[in-house]
Amino acid sequence: MHAIAEELQLQHDDSLSYKNLFRLVSNALINEQERHRKIVLFIDEAQAMPEETLAALYLLTTLSEKTSNLKVVLFGQPELNTLLEQPALHLLRRSVSSIYTLPPLDRTSTGAYVNFRLSKAGYNGNTLFTDTAIDTLFAASQGIPRMINILCHKAMMVAYGLGDYTITKTHIERAMNDTDSLEREKSLKQRLFGL
Repeated sequence: MHAIAEELQLQHDDSLSYKNLFRLVSNALINEQERHRKIVLFIDEAQAMPEETLAALYLLTTLSEKTSNLKVVLFGQPELNTLLEQPALHLLRRSVSSIYTLPPLDRTSTGAYVNFRLSKAGYNGNTLFTDTAIDTLFAASQGIPRMINILCHKAMMVAYGLGDYTITKTHIERAMNDTDSLEREKSLKQRLFGL
């Protein structure tokens, strides 16, 4: 609520109770609605939000009998779907107009994604990741961008520590060995599917 109040440029005391802060934000949204202004709230990593916060967001989107001027867009990891399945959030889940799951990247897109991220970070030198490094990265990450980011970061740290200027399969493998979530996922698949 404090973040929403800040974004709406509402003057408020940081010690304001949740109830009073909710009232302040609600009144501001109603005033904006009377002015026919729409507000879109984007929330990243929404899977980390407590159920109570998501329930409060739902209440803010239903302030009047007319369509509320507040639209909420949630971005999150797959755990967000599990969170929205909780009984306390059934009204919010029913009010969701669309859900889009980003599919995993294929091998070619994984390489393009890594190069794009490097260029956005300001890298413009020779190819940093070898083809076999990208092959290994793709196999380990299963094309999931979050895992690609984690493994690339760790592989670059390994290469830096060794004084290497090119990321190879060996660097990716060391990054994989240092990534607990890969081990947990592998262990779970072995127990469930005998893989």
